[in-house]
Amino acid sequence: MKKVNHLSEKTDIFIVGAPKCGTTSLARYLNDHPNIFLSEPKEPSYFSTDIKSHTIATLTEYNGCFSGAKNGQLLLDASPWYLFSKDAAVNIKAYNPDAKIIIMLRNPVDMIYSLHYQHYYNGCETLPFTMALREERNRRVTEKAPCMREDYKKFLYSEIARFDEQIERYRRNFPSCNIRVIKFDDFVCNTEEIYKSCLKFIGVSQNILLNPVNHNPPKVNRFQLLKRWIYEPPMWVRKVGQIIPSGLRREIGKVISTLNRIERAKPEMSREDRTYLEKVYQEEIAKYNEM
Repeated sequence: MKKVNHLSEKTDIFIVGAPKCGTTSLARYLNDHPNIFLSEPKEPSYFSTDIKSHTIATLTEYNGCFSGAKNGQLLLDASPWYLFSKDAAVNIKAYNPDAKIIIMLRNPVDMIYSLHYQHYYNGCETLPFTMALREERNRRVTEKAPCMREDYKKFLYSEIARFDEQIERYRRNFPSCNIRVIKFDDFVCNTEEIYKSCLKFIGVSQNILLNPVNHNPPKVNRFQLLKRWIYEPPMWVRKVGQIIPSGLRREIGKVISTLNRIERAKPEMSREDRTYLEKVYQEEIAKYNEM
């Protein structure tokens, strides 16, 4: 792939998802390469126009995500909802038909559980895992998320794990030589090998030492309600917050979140839930294992 001038050229590489499949770690590793620049923020979510986002809304804003890039660097967008989005593949093709697409997948059962836990930890999911799965139908019908800031589609866990149709959207829009599919298990067990294969796929030097780091360590909240209030404050908290300058308010929220956080493994999925989901996703799991 040719090197580009970020002032006039377009994003070259897209890690499109799925969420909780190692996209953050791979994006950070690629960003360590001197010829690659990761957008700021990491997940602009600009091209998933059918999924409400509170990040980047205009092309001017999107271009600004790469303002720190040096001339000659390839530009990387790592928005994990692009895979689930029904619009993103077409939008990316219209923007750059020569883009390199990296898709990261995981056992659907593990992905669903991890995604739910991330939502719950962040404070945007209010229900425990089993209840959240049961609530999906109502969320789909009402088109309401458990929090006002997020799109309800991000909480349709069972649909998010149906990868076949999502991958097919990219295969319809990009040549196979521009698509790289990575299994989460391979990435975890053979991180350096997968990393270098991605560098080869992208077209940059592979003579780079990998510094393995856990970019997203497991964590829990000391007080879940406190985290919920930080993410989506009740009315009385918002009224109090109005008298505090916005910058200071954000810093206070960060400090409270840090003090409320403990780095600890998330609870294990119950045997009953795993058994049930493994039956539901039997076909998808088989396809994943055969990849």
